[in-house]
Amino acid sequence: MTTKQPTPDATLNAALLDLGQGAQAILGDTFTAAYLQGSFAVGDFDVHSDVDWLIVIEDELSLAQAQLAALQTIALAVSQQYGAAE
Repeated sequence: MTTKQPTPDATLNAALLDLGQGAQAILGDTFTAAYLQGSFAVGDFDVHSDVDWLIVIEDELSLAQAQLAALQTIALAVSQQYGAAE
């Protein structure tokens, strides 16, 4: 049995997994979901498309700001690991 991947790009799928797991590790019970948005989410992407992420949290932003700062560090590391342009 094969698992359905969110995109046809193996590198992007690995980045999605890393970001989602990193977000969940940092945010703990506050983490609700991670979503792929934009052209990749609707299948209308090309080699020049950027990748849009949405992280949903349960608490108000003021309660999770320190965690979100750590999440930004994870997102940057994932971006750099997979060769995304700054």
